[in-house]
Amino acid sequence: MASTARPPSPPGGIVAGPPVRTRRGAELLMLVFAALITTAALVLVEVNQHQRLSPDLLGYGGAYLALFTVDHVAVRKLAPYADPLILPCVALLNGLGLVMIHRLDLAATAKAVQAGQPAPGGDTSHQVVWTAIGVVLFLGVLWFLRDHRSLARYGYTCGLAGLVLLIIPAVLPARFSEVNGGKNWILLAGFSIQPGEFAKILLLIFSASFLVAKRACSTPPASTSSAWTSPAPVTSPPCCSRGQCPSVSWCSTRT
Repeated sequence: MASTARPPSPPGGIVAGPPVRTRRGAELLMLVFAALITTAALVLVEVNQHQRLSPDLLGYGGAYLALFTVDHVAVRKLAPYADPLILPCVALLNGLGLVMIHRLDLAATAKAVQAGQPAPGGDTSHQVVWTAIGVVLFLGVLWFLRDHRSLARYGYTCGLAGLVLLIIPAVLPARFSEVNGGKNWILLAGFSIQPGEFAKILLLIFSASFLVAKRACSTPPASTSSAWTSPAPVTSPPCCSRGQCPSVSWCSTRT
């Protein structure tokens, strides 16, 4: 048999593979798509409510674009191999939430004007502020957590903490946790927060670390030519072939 010649290896015995694509261009394209959807939705809401465009639209749209532009640049610099779908999905969900809150603000203002009352303060600007806070936290995570795999060491701790956060509103008295019939909040001295939002992140870390640790248990076997495989045949132990079988009944039932 002729031997197959192998190509010479480079110095050090390391074969250089093809360059890995970062796919940041795809992320930028999908971010533009999310921005177009959000901008079009804001324009439609304004036109349907006032038949014109208010100056606030430029402020909300500009803040939205600026915040997620900063996010994209940070991901490009600090996490170039991250999944390109996550940030555009977050941008689209945040933008649609901004549109819904802005619509509610416009409706509340119109209702107050019809009743001859002063217009209430809008929540859209508060949503923009909270988005900015989220961007700052996101940048902090990217800067300090360079390797996300290190979170796997705290998987079970995060899972336990997430369950505790979910249980806290349920055990608190109604005056400290109930809003509109649901006990999902923590209400203290004018400050309110939903611990379940933080529990989602902690439980996500736990689930990811658990699935990675137990991946061997969930990996399906190699595919075969048929859906059913026959069990391996049972053979006699080597001692039977040498006439040293310790039990006659063992061989009679298994041969």
